Amino acid sequence: MKKRFRFTNDKIRALPPNPPDARGTDLEFSDTDVMGLKCLVGKSGNKRWLLRYRSPSGKRRSIALGRFPDMDVALVRKATRKLSSYVSSFMLPITDNPPSPLPYSSSGQPPEASGHVAR
Repeated sequence: MKKRFRFTNDKIRALPPNPPDARGTDLEFSDTDVMGLKCLVGKSGNKRWLLRYRSPSGKRRSIALGRFPDMDVALVRKATRKLSSYVSSFMLPITDNPPSPLPYSSSGQPPEASGHVAR
């Protein structure tokens, strides 16, 4: 079976489960219609949707979109296109190194405990 094809509800429904003796836990299939849209099929036959993309710093990221058949192909494509526009315009609130809410020193202690005061 091809790993890249145009998703339809019938084709997704017909995807085989990942073999029990496979090294990985999921088989990954890619949609040729929407870039980054993936369908992962587990060993039990469960199917879930992912959007894979690269962050502004170049790191590979993914967003879980839901499960099939809870979300059909038309709905997941619509959600993926909307999320892709947010990702491409950097409006998604995902950063590689989120700022710490507290000013900790390199020892991991608050400034009062480490003897250093942030200025």
